[in-house]
Amino acid sequence: MRRTGNERIMLVEDDDSVRAVVAAMLKRMGYRVITASDGSEGLRLLRHDAQPVDLVVTDVVMPRMSGPAMVLALREVDPDVKVLFVSGNPHPGMDAGGDLPGPLLCKPFRSEELAIAIREELDSRWPGASTGATLHRFGA
Repeated sequence: MRRTGNERIMLVEDDDSVRAVVAAMLKRMGYRVITASDGSEGLRLLRHDAQPVDLVVTDVVMPRMSGPAMVLALREVDPDVKVLFVSGNPHPGMDAGGDLPGPLLCKPFRSEELAIAIREELDSRWPGASTGATLHRFGA
């Protein structure tokens, strides 16, 4: 399985240091990265950017708008958007009010784990197809 790419990825993460580290990982893998500090900013950028993204990588629990709320709002406009959730919370689906609308990579994760999870989602035919659109934990 290929673990690099040149697709456009939006990273939505409220922790500045985590956002910087993950963005650097994604860029080293060859991806074009745009970032947002929370779900509200991510949704605004995605709705107003003329260039679509191939994947949204988003934290689950964030101030102002959670990752799941952002993805559900975005899917009203673009039902085919692919997403990968990341969280350090052991039960992030509970915070979002139920199962996540996409796969989950648990923090902390290694670059290799991120690369595999991203390629699996990008290479799937439909959003969530790599996991059957149910909560799936990659990593530890």
